[in-house]
Amino acid sequence: MADMPAECAELAFLFPDGVRMACIRVQDAPRRLHDAERVYVKKAVEKRRREFSAGRFCAREALRQLGCNAGPIAQDAGGAPLWPEDIVGAITHSSTYAAAAVAGKSHLRGIGIDLEAVSRVSEMIAGKILTGPEKARLQNEPDPQERQRLLALIFSAKEAVYKCLHPITQGRIGFEDACIECEPSRSVLRIQLSARIRPFFPGIQGLPGRYCFFYDTVCAAVWLAA
Repeated sequence: MADMPAECAELAFLFPDGVRMACIRVQDAPRRLHDAERVYVKKAVEKRRREFSAGRFCAREALRQLGCNAGPIAQDAGGAPLWPEDIVGAITHSSTYAAAAVAGKSHLRGIGIDLEAVSRVSEMIAGKILTGPEKARLQNEPDPQERQRLLALIFSAKEAVYKCLHPITQGRIGFEDACIECEPSRSVLRIQLSARIRPFFPGIQGLPGRYCFFYDTVCAAVWLAA
């Protein structure tokens, strides 16, 4: 994609073949929305409107790469984007970047992507989002900077899992429903799903994923095969 910022180049390699994605700096995104989309942010502050516009811009660009001429991208009652019938996708943004990823349902059943500013993920949330194994790993990390990066990665991965699975389950998915393991040498995620969630996905114990860091940002990507 021509508008992909150079520092975000690794994002293009997070997903398997068949996924199309786009990323842009929020400040560089066109401030264009369809009337049907503008209603979702009509009462929002300017910062929120900019981030929303950047996300929709990326979503339309990713759909264009799939050969889909997208019009307005509506959202459900929970704020999740509503995609064309044969498409799965996800939108994300931090205060600095926005991104979207899409794929045909013949290729993937679900997809999730999440961007987080590493320094803005507070240690205060650790007790609310971490499972036992995740807490142990965080406590065993002696370097404060690496501990912060790990916390941000786990949080980002859990957000991506929610975006991937919630459109399928249409039910509650909590932070405790995904246990995140990472393999830093290959930037690979292994996501173990809880016993409460697994009945929705017979034969599936977990999800694959990948991640990358750039500047003060982490991006996590997960998917569910068709």
